[in-house]
Amino acid sequence: MTTSTNQKLFREAIFLSTWSGSTAFRWDSENVRIRLSTTSWSKVYCYSNLVIMISYEIFLIYRLLESLLIPTTGRTLSEIINLGFFICIYAIPPNLCYCSRKHSADIPMFVNGYLEYFENFKQSYMLPSQYKKKNGCETVLRIFFSTAYLTTAQNIIIFVIAPHRFYMLTSLIWDSKEVIPIVMRQLSRFYDISKKLLNSWNGMSSRMFLKSCRPLRVQVSDYYYVQKTTILVLMGVIINATITLLLSS
Repeated sequence: MTTSTNQKLFREAIFLSTWSGSTAFRWDSENVRIRLSTTSWSKVYCYSNLVIMISYEIFLIYRLLESLLIPTTGRTLSEIINLGFFICIYAIPPNLCYCSRKHSADIPMFVNGYLEYFENFKQSYMLPSQYKKKNGCETVLRIFFSTAYLTTAQNIIIFVIAPHRFYMLTSLIWDSKEVIPIVMRQLSRFYDISKKLLNSWNGMSSRMFLKSCRPLRVQVSDYYYVQKTTILVLMGVIINATITLLLSS
């Protein structure tokens, strides 16, 4: 049976689903019904959320392939099994989002029909003294909200404590700490190898030709080019900018 508490929970569920981009519904407080939002913003927001969820699923699959094909990652069997579990779990939201978009006209009709049926049933067959009595629908909705809030809080805590975990998108930042120095060293080799090559041409070509040839180098800005010490320069610039920002705030 529907009570005033059930209606509040329905309204909160519609708000959360809309805010998260899972659905394009809105709550009609005046008529106590859900409606399909037809604004262009709601459609863009919903589809953007779907793209993000699919992208994260692709990222998890990439991490799984990385763990299986690259032994040097050093991930244990339990971590790989946990990653497979995450892939299965996070495949559910995109499917639900797709189904809600596919049946966007049928879902409001079903829910509104449910609300109308029990409103008529309450008026015809229930005593007024039983209107506010707690029922199973309210219990199920409260369990749903408790689970959703606890899961969200848990994910936030895990993210704050360990953002470097390999199934977090922020782990790519930790990966870049190892990738960037390697890339910088490889780029700096262009200058070293080309300079050695030009020096080996001394006596084989004219001096005017050698002066016109410059060593190859990768330009970073108007004043810098990649060398072996470039990574130290970049770290110094980042640290100085961070200190300046903290002092100015």
